[in-house]
Amino acid sequence: SEYRPKNYTPEHQDSNKMYETQRISGNYDPFYTDPYLPQLEKRQSADNPAQPPSSSRRRRRWKRLKTMLLAVNKFQKAEVRKILEAEELENEFVKEPMSASLKNIPKPGRRKSKQDLNRSLERFREVMNYKERSFFHFYVERGNADDQLRIIEMLHKDPKRYVRDVGDPDTLANHVNAKGKRPLHIACINGNLEVVKILLRMGGNPHLLSERLEGYPETCLCEASRWGHFALVQHLLENVDWRYNELKAAQEAASSQTIKDLIGVILQRKRRKGCLGCS
Repeated sequence: SEYRPKNYTPEHQDSNKMYETQRISGNYDPFYTDPYLPQLEKRQSADNPAQPPSSSRRRRRWKRLKTMLLAVNKFQKAEVRKILEAEELENEFVKEPMSASLKNIPKPGRRKSKQDLNRSLERFREVMNYKERSFFHFYVERGNADDQLRIIEMLHKDPKRYVRDVGDPDTLANHVNAKGKRPLHIACINGNLEVVKILLRMGGNPHLLSERLEGYPETCLCEASRWGHFALVQHLLENVDWRYNELKAAQEAASSQTIKDLIGVILQRKRRKGCLGCS
């Protein structure tokens, strides 16, 4: 039985029909509201008061909350794995118990100990040093005029340059990159003569070895000879006192006969002086 308020007339039985009649006749008011509608809504809400959520609804809400917390925990771990199908993603969330995942979430009020802070500071320094060295190797490889100014500035700011010996392998001017190449080797491979001059003047050690292949160490002179940079090889021969075995290895690695002949002249001088193994 439908509830009808007081003073209800059949004209208000179907409000949609009344609105349609007014629209056709040209008397349609879009802001018109049925005066009996609030009374009807009030009576219906009194007859059917709002019921508390059922147990099944509460379980669904709690399940969604747990899934959200588990997803936040996964994102905090920053674990990346390629998933091809949606079922794998569902199994990834289901296989780990919720209680075990929530234990790994740090509490907001927990303070880090002094050891944790020192460990975090060390990691931060390692990341910053790695970024600085990566940029430095990139500037050495490119070697334009602006990069040369950046190289000089970064070498002046290197603290190890003032507390270590000249040519120390741990300084910025001699540090290896991820491929095992030192700055002098990178500059010699790319033929950046001006960068080589800067590195030699500011602590670069040309006698340090770098790995071209696994278990095959080389000097920067070998790199310059192999890539055929004649002007660079000439500058290294004039400004560095090379050992006999280093010159011999560079001559064997040379790609052009001109460079081989140039190194052969220095080798002859070494033989005449009788210092085959001297530096």
